[in-house]
Amino acid sequence: MKKILLIIALFFNVSLFAQMAKLSELSSSEFLNSKIIYEDNNSDIYGYFLLYLKDRKDKDVYEFEYVLMDKNLNKLGTGTFFQSRYTTMLIKFISRLLYVKKSGDMLYFSVGDTVEGTEEIFDIFGFYNLRTLNLKDFKVSEQNYIKNLSPIVVGNEKLRSKEFKEYNYLKPTNNNGFIVFDESVMDVSMRYFAGKSKIQDVKKFKFFDLDLKEKWTFNYDTGDAKSFNKYIYYAGDKNDMIFRKEFYESPKDETGDVSFDFIDAATGAKKI
Repeated sequence: MKKILLIIALFFNVSLFAQMAKLSELSSSEFLNSKIIYEDNNSDIYGYFLLYLKDRKDKDVYEFEYVLMDKNLNKLGTGTFFQSRYTTMLIKFISRLLYVKKSGDMLYFSVGDTVEGTEEIFDIFGFYNLRTLNLKDFKVSEQNYIKNLSPIVVGNEKLRSKEFKEYNYLKPTNNNGFIVFDESVMDVSMRYFAGKSKIQDVKKFKFFDLDLKEKWTFNYDTGDAKSFNKYIYYAGDKNDMIFRKEFYESPKDETGDVSFDFIDAATGAKKI
């Protein structure tokens, strides 16, 4: 048995080494990370998106390189794009591929900066920029953001801290779109890292499709002056979205009463 396990372990180690060697041959740039690209049905594998850091163009702007591979690890295409990257003397930021989604001939992806060890914030709240990559000509779009619940296009300039008081996170759903809460990136950061919560001020969220076209708005039920609801996107399919709903009688309450709301993905109407 031990010999069999040793052979299996050796096989996987050799396979992993071969794959890593192949990754290093794809680009001379610094490899950052990669993600699986699924077909439009969200189950079959289309290929892989690999992200590299190629060069620094000025103080804030860097050149990134991407490599697309099919499911058999054959190269489909490659290209570069420019984007600001956060650098400070006190905090070390790292750039990561946060999201990739295929729809037809378009690939939607997000590259963002985070502090090492806190990457889970993007899994919880989403990300704040979005690009497209055309699978026919491999051209990459400019960065798209949601600012004060409205989409805008931004170039390569670095966002200042005060601007994060206006920009919103995009939370991916299983419905080919994004939930955007009426809460800024700065508010989320203060709540998550500093424990300073303004969640009682969030009264609505919006749903945008993959092209950031607004589809509908969901307004929270209003109670008295002190009580409030907290919604968290939980799951969904083609027709429905499921949200975890927490009801608090007062901002001083540490826990709320939990229930689940089912919302029509096409209209935003609550289902009974």
